Amino acid sequence: MQGLRRDPDAVAARVERQITPAEIGSWRNGTVEHWANETFSVASVAIYAKLPGQSGTREPVLLPESYARREREVAERQLERASVRLAALLNSFLT
Repeated sequence: MQGLRRDPDAVAARVERQITPAEIGSWRNGTVEHWANETFSVASVAIYAKLPGQSGTREPVLLPESYARREREVAERQLERASVRLAALLNSFLT
């Protein structure tokens, strides 16, 4: 959240308001393995593909100052999905 320069409580409240019942139903489906693969796919296309170099590098990649701002939408969407999925897992363990 610090990278997004936002107050965590404000982000949580906004995320909760934005998620639709249809998204909750959709995002709860699948397995943890499916969720991990989906996240890797999103990162590969939306994030990693924009970084310099081909097929990764062993050297550190210095991210520009604008990186967090530019990728905020992707990060926020993934945070929304993760929050719904974590809630579903916790509910399944506690009920």
